[in-house]
Amino acid sequence: AHRAAAEVPRRRVLDLFSRGLHVEAADAQATFVAAARRLLPGGGRGLAWMVELDARLAYLQELAGRREAARGALGQLLEDLSVVQGRRPPPGVVFDLIEDAVWVRLLMEEGQHIL
Repeated sequence: AHRAAAEVPRRRVLDLFSRGLHVEAADAQATFVAAARRLLPGGGRGLAWMVELDARLAYLQELAGRREAARGALGQLLEDLSVVQGRRPPPGVVFDLIEDAVWVRLLMEEGQHIL
């Protein structure tokens, strides 16, 4: 049951995103990320995989028009990436996570605060 709590929303994200349902996709990704953090030892801290999940969450939150939530996911991404790399990552590493104009705009506008 615990694994299903993470797997069901994970599988829904791509379908919702592809149909342009960004709010619903962001909600599904947030549910998946929260479930993954609950299920993984130490909340997944230090796992490169969590960096990818955080990046997707930030991106989807931005598409959903939720800048504050996107900023929070970016903060978590930077924390996880810092653990993975053993230091604060250079901005280029974060920019390279997703190739999309929305992602670049988010980082350009929020980078001064978080990068």
